[in-house]
Amino acid sequence: QPVLRVIAEARAGSAAALRRTQLVRVAGATPRATVDGLAAGAAYRFQVRAGSGRGLAREFSPASAAICTARAPPAAPFALEVCDVGPECARLRWSYAGDDVLGFHVYQRADRSGLFVPVRRASAAARDMMLSRLRRETYYEFQVSAENAVGEGPRAPATAPVRTLAAQPPGPCAAPRIVRVRPSAVKLVWTEPEDDGSELVQGFSVFCRVGEGEGEPQLCATTTKMDGTGAFACVVTQRLRPGSPHRFAVAAANSVGLGAIGEWSAAVLVPTAVDESPS
Repeated sequence: QPVLRVIAEARAGSAAALRRTQLVRVAGATPRATVDGLAAGAAYRFQVRAGSGRGLAREFSPASAAICTARAPPAAPFALEVCDVGPECARLRWSYAGDDVLGFHVYQRADRSGLFVPVRRASAAARDMMLSRLRRETYYEFQVSAENAVGEGPRAPATAPVRTLAAQPPGPCAAPRIVRVRPSAVKLVWTEPEDDGSELVQGFSVFCRVGEGEGEPQLCATTTKMDGTGAFACVVTQRLRPGSPHRFAVAAANSVGLGAIGEWSAAVLVPTAVDESPS
C-alpha cells in the first residue's frame, strides 16, 4: 500500500510524546513535517511512523540524535508601574516570570514625546528601582526589558505618564543634643534632616519652649554655622529664663521655605547665676 501520511513525535528525554504533527504524503516528494510548540533551549529526540489505507505502522522509527532547539530572548516583564514619585525621583516596580535572565534594562522619555532612551540597568534579582536626577514638574514614561544569554527581549508596555513634584521645604530635624548649659547660654548640636526637599539646605531656625507646658514655640536663634564635626551647632542666648526648664527644636530651610519644626529635646534646667557651679 502506498504511504499516505507520516506522523512525527518529539520527546524530551524519556518522557512521553510532547508534541505530535501529521503530514499527508505528496506523491513523488520527500515527506517533511514541522513540530511546533517546543520549548526554547530544550533538547528533543524525534521519531516517525508511516500510515497507509490499512492504518498506521505499529512501531516508530529509531529515535534521532538529541537536537537542542535554539534559545530565544526573554519575554517582556509585566505589571510595570510607578509606585512613588518625588521632585527629582521616581520608583518603578515590575514582575517577571522565570529566572533565566541576566538583568533588566530601564528606559524613559520626558514630556510625552520623542524616543525612549536607556537610563539604567538592574540586576537579575531586581524587581524595582529608584530613578533619580529627573527634572522637576515634568511628565515621564518608563519601559523595562529583560536580557538573557541570547539578547534583550521586548519591552513591557510603557507606564502611564507621571509628573514629578515641585521642590518642597525640608523635612523635620531630629531632636538637638544639648552639650553645654549656662545661665546666659545653651549650646546645641544637631544634624541635617534626612529629607532636604530636593533643594540644598541653606539655614536653620532654633525654637524653644520655656516651662512645663506645651506653650507656643519661640524663635530664639538662626544659624548655618558648622562646628567642624559634620553637625550643625548654635549657642542660644535669647529667650532664656534662668531657673526654668527649657526644651529646644530645630527647623531647616531651603530656597522654597522653612520646614516643619523637628523633634523636641528633653527638658534641661537653665541655672541661675547662683546655681551655676564653677567650671
